[in-house]
Amino acid sequence: MKNKIISLSIIAIMVIGCGETELSTEQKIQSNIEAELLPRLNDPESYEFVSVSEIDTVTVKDNAIDILEWSNEQVAKLDSYDGYNKQIEDIENDISEYKNIDAYSNYVKDSQDLVVRIKSIRQDIMDKNKEYRNDVEKSNDTDIHSITLIYKLRAKNAMGAKTLNSYKYILNDTLGVKSYKLVE
Repeated sequence: MKNKIISLSIIAIMVIGCGETELSTEQKIQSNIEAELLPRLNDPESYEFVSVSEIDTVTVKDNAIDILEWSNEQVAKLDSYDGYNKQIEDIENDISEYKNIDAYSNYVKDSQDLVVRIKSIRQDIMDKNKEYRNDVEKSNDTDIHSITLIYKLRAKNAMGAKTLNSYKYILNDTLGVKSYKLVE
């Protein structure tokens, strides 16, 4: 009899333990949004979940490709701008012409700083391009960058009337809230 009770207890513990599973993706999304949303509601007790619908999922690869294309366009614009190289050349000529004249020392220093900044910005863009190229090469098509969705709920407003509200949420790769806004 004692062995039966112990066996039944072990089985009951196993069944109960097996019933505790990890939250589904939908449950994680709802839980993360509610943790961010409920403190902002006028009456959190009146909150009712209505629906959630996915609008878009952006992969790491897609995001890196978009940024890479944009930054390549910026570098191409900078390089194709006729005045760009000419302006740098003119500034560098001015620096060498005026660097020994005390009255122009501030102008020379500002001009040198400007040339360094211009070249630095271009180099920063090129360095970021390398990073994005690496992201594109090493990421999978399934690596999520962000998820955009519409989250609908009912809750009481400041006047005590229950209203239907829609929020556009952007979630990060761990399903945490990145940003949100009320959708009219």
